[in-house]
Amino acid sequence: MIKFGIPFFSAIFGALIVTIFTAQLSEGPESSADTAAQITRLEQRISDLEAILDTDDVPPPGGMTEEEKRALFGSAGLTASAISAILANEMEIQQLFITAERTRQDPRAQVQEKLHELQLTIGGDAYGTYLEATGRDPFISVESVTAGSIAEMSGVLAGDRITHYAGERVFTPLDLERVAAGLAGTDSIALTLERADTEQQVEVTKGQLGIIAQGGYQF
Repeated sequence: MIKFGIPFFSAIFGALIVTIFTAQLSEGPESSADTAAQITRLEQRISDLEAILDTDDVPPPGGMTEEEKRALFGSAGLTASAISAILANEMEIQQLFITAERTRQDPRAQVQEKLHELQLTIGGDAYGTYLEATGRDPFISVESVTAGSIAEMSGVLAGDRITHYAGERVFTPLDLERVAAGLAGTDSIALTLERADTEQQVEVTKGQLGIIAQGGYQF
């Protein structure tokens, strides 16, 4: 799986470390302890950001020009309007990460909302194509199933790929939970899976399914 974004922030903080080191060299050896402490804090901040960015749910913040992105998405079959919406969405998410670094806040919830907005704007099929074009899975990958859970009793297996929940296209566990929250008085819910390149459908009930998805997310 391709991961994006880490070099972007590592480069920024690498530059900051060099700047601090260069500035404090002129102040004499007595400031070396302060310099080391600041570098340690910055390195920890890089590690924290890498953990946030090391996820399949976040789009790449850069590394390609706009023309390159348009060519990539166009070759994947996305329309010009969808591509424009995607590029605008990526810019907004980049700004969220920049703001998050300044405020030291975790931007993942806001990023998820932005991605959901993009899904609604361009449609599920186009969004799935976008994910694949940027090296991410357009489904929820089941890592394991809890013994005795709703999922196990319904026949869900490790390795299954969840694509729809209650007829709605889902790409992440948060998408599934969003759909589930909007259901009322539903006893049986259709869960669509891909297994060995074959689409299957099982029935589950609303609630904690007992699935651990890729990345350790439980739902």
